[in-house]
Amino acid sequence: MNMAEQHTYTQNIAIKDGKLFLRRCVKTGIPVNYFHQRCPCCWDNKFESFVSNGMGKIISLVTYHRTYKDSIPSPYDVAVVRLFEGLEVIVRVDQNSRKHVLMGSSVFVEVTNEGLLLVHLVE
Repeated sequence: MNMAEQHTYTQNIAIKDGKLFLRRCVKTGIPVNYFHQRCPCCWDNKFESFVSNGMGKIISLVTYHRTYKDSIPSPYDVAVVRLFEGLEVIVRVDQNSRKHVLMGSSVFVEVTNEGLLLVHLVE
């Protein structure tokens, strides 16, 4: 069974059983986007998946004042997080953390029961 059959994909990661799965090149160990067919360094096409620890830093942050979904009240924040493993993901900022999350903040990315990515501030 290939990775596409095993996981639900969102951006650069796969989500399964409430965990973030990333993919890395077997030869170089470099994390590689799921949409890439080959490692950008060695051009090999052999990959392995691994579980991310979910830790990263905010590299971009935006506040939306209109909602697209009734279950997400506005305003709400969306951020780009650079995971410590090297890949970037787009996440929603936890409502309780939104006033404290800034550019460069250390955060933890959680997979919700709905399969969404939610970010929490790490203190």
